[in-house]
Amino acid sequence: AAASLVAVVLFGMPLAADRLAPLVPEALQKRIGDAAEVQVKAIFGGGTCNDPAGQAAFTKLVTQIRDVAGLDASVKSAVVPTAVPNAFALPGGKVYMLKGLLDKAESPDEVAGILAHEFGHLKHHDNMRGLIYNGGTSFLIGLLFGDVTGSSAVIFASRSVVEASYSRDAETAADTFAIEMM
Repeated sequence: AAASLVAVVLFGMPLAADRLAPLVPEALQKRIGDAAEVQVKAIFGGGTCNDPAGQAAFTKLVTQIRDVAGLDASVKSAVVPTAVPNAFALPGGKVYMLKGLLDKAESPDEVAGILAHEFGHLKHHDNMRGLIYNGGTSFLIGLLFGDVTGSSAVIFASRSVVEASYSRDAETAADTFAIEMM
């Protein structure tokens, strides 16, 4: 049983996640992203930067990259006022750049490259793939150890959306996408 579980986790779940992620309906992805957005705003103080001049420049850059990337207008992006230097994509078409990363950027091209990279994660459904993989793995382990309600899987899956880290392959694919978009 343990060997079968390991085989499913190592081979079956990644395959299932790769096949299922593009099939998740946009409405469900949006609901997951909205729930994750609430957590993001709670973690980082509840708001986004709203300086009119900065917002206009950022929106113009986001729109140009989004259009080149072939993503629709429902994809939204914002800057979160925190000193942490990072950026991330959430399911449902939301990309956040943290102000610490924006402050470290030396040119608009660097900001554009970061946004294009995050749009690559959206285009390739990396966040949904990770959610399916992590949630499915957690569920299988829960079944093995007697958590038949799956409550640990739900908790683990919701945390994985906010604390997403992608595989090397996903990061390389997002980088390649960003280079093509640039």
